[in-house]
Amino acid sequence: MTRDTNTVTALARGLNILETFARLGHSLSLAQVAQELGLPKSTAFRLMNSLVTLGYLEQPVKGGLYNLGPRVLGLGFAVLQGLDVREAAMPHLERLFGQVGENVNLCILDRSEVIYVARLKKREILSLNLHVGSRLPAYSSSPGRVLMAYLLPAEREELISSLEADPDAGLWLKNRGVDLRQMCEQVRARGMAISDGEYSPELFAMAAPVLDGTGLARAAVNLAMLKGGQPGEELVQRHSPALKECAANISALLGWNQPLGQS
Repeated sequence: MTRDTNTVTALARGLNILETFARLGHSLSLAQVAQELGLPKSTAFRLMNSLVTLGYLEQPVKGGLYNLGPRVLGLGFAVLQGLDVREAAMPHLERLFGQVGENVNLCILDRSEVIYVARLKKREILSLNLHVGSRLPAYSSSPGRVLMAYLLPAEREELISSLEADPDAGLWLKNRGVDLRQMCEQVRARGMAISDGEYSPELFAMAAPVLDGTGLARAAVNLAMLKGGQPGEELVQRHSPALKECAANISALLGWNQPLGQS
């Protein structure tokens, strides 16, 4: 078999271990995994202990069976939730794409990141080569900011506190003078979030929430475009009505029928 020089062996083996649990059962022993994958027990032990440390596996009793951990299950639930909303959203996303002629995305929140679960692409945007499955930090992306703003207050505060404590996120926020709590209030008042030139001077993006019947955001509809010398507020005035209409139509399918802030 030809070896792909871009493949990281430990990562590939770790994913193979998780696939083995999905295929053979929720609880497996070290010996079962090592035999199934043809690995020395010592190698399987190191890999599985790393997965335990990261939360993808757990071992309730030392020396006993391993189980799938909450982190891998959480990723699965996030993807399932995103696919469910995606199916309902696609006709409305396609209509929005036809109306504005710009890049249209549907994103969901997974911890401190957004996952792109649908993407209708006009063109590549500068160096941001995004695709379905891509992830971006929630604090610096317009869909992430919308999804953060519409969390339950306690969950929002927990996420903001964790981001402020993170060295990379904290430095990014400090350098740009971004106050996440104030930003969330502004997003909720406006019913949308904006990112104007924060990744590149020419990149402009806006996002509106897809709400369920309780008013919590299940996803975010995102428009991304090159400014072409146009002021950001001009782009907001031109495209935000169609963006909000799309988000509202998808929200109505999930039981929400109230307006989204003011433009």
